[in-house]
Amino acid sequence: MDASDVIDSYVHDVARRLPSRRRDDVAFEMRALLGEDLRTRGAAEGREPDADLALRLVRSLGRPSERRPATTRRSSWSTRATPGASARTAPPPGRGGGFACWC
Repeated sequence: MDASDVIDSYVHDVARRLPSRRRDDVAFEMRALLGEDLRTRGAAEGREPDADLALRLVRSLGRPSERRPATTRRSSWSTRATPGASARTAPPPGRGGGFACWC
């Protein structure tokens, strides 16, 4: 699993919870923003973005199941803090259905 697989999996998990009419637009924007953030974090750490860095990024956003739609049009999503929430490492490539675990 590489960095783009991690981001794609997270975006898919978020987008599937949205109304179908908004999924494609939100997923496109999320991929772009997460990719940019990943490159910025990689540069700040002096390394190329990899799956480990991507996992840390998406884990910092929280579980998609704990995100709720925002009430304004300006922001598509807002987070709900969950004290004590942690993330587990994604399964190796080819195992666990291909999706990383954000729980």
